[in-house]
Amino acid sequence: MRRRRAIDHVTAVMDVSERRACRAVGQHRSTQRRPAPANPYRDMLVARMRTLAVENPRRGRRYVMDLLHKERWQVGARLMKRLWRSEGLLVPQRRRKRRRIGNGKNGIVESFNGRLRDELLSSEIFDTLAEARYLVDRWRLHYNHRRIQRALGKMTPAAFSARCAWAPSRRLAPLARAAAPKRDTRSATIPKLS
Repeated sequence: MRRRRAIDHVTAVMDVSERRACRAVGQHRSTQRRPAPANPYRDMLVARMRTLAVENPRRGRRYVMDLLHKERWQVGARLMKRLWRSEGLLVPQRRRKRRRIGNGKNGIVESFNGRLRDELLSSEIFDTLAEARYLVDRWRLHYNHRRIQRALGKMTPAAFSARCAWAPSRRLAPLARAAAPKRDTRSATIPKLS
């Protein structure tokens, strides 16, 4: 796709024949002349990708790809990268973080506060306290129940918490076995054979 556009640009601007432009770029002329076949699956994928990118403006290509996988779309990393670039989707560059002295002890809280600021507080204007409470609560529900996180195995925090509540930790299992009351095997009677 990019080579086709480059050849079209060169032939239009530099007044060079298509044959010479194809030879310079290294593309066969039949590839240049044959239009790309229509692919309705890819068109639907691009439309969904754009929708997710608009819904999550501070997230990038990998996050959108994880959401697509969760929705059962079949898209690989290379295709996703190519489609993301061809659609011109970009994530705004992060601002440099200012270092605060004495406040960097809890990185998890600082990371959460930064996400809250970037995704909600900097993008919304609150007119009333009730509106602020409503939007913060809506963002909290989205963060906990709909937003997947790679650190949690591509699960939402609520799903991860529910799974952890039912499955005991591997590190704690030996401690639980050690703390469990032990049966005394010495006092068990063994029936005698007569």
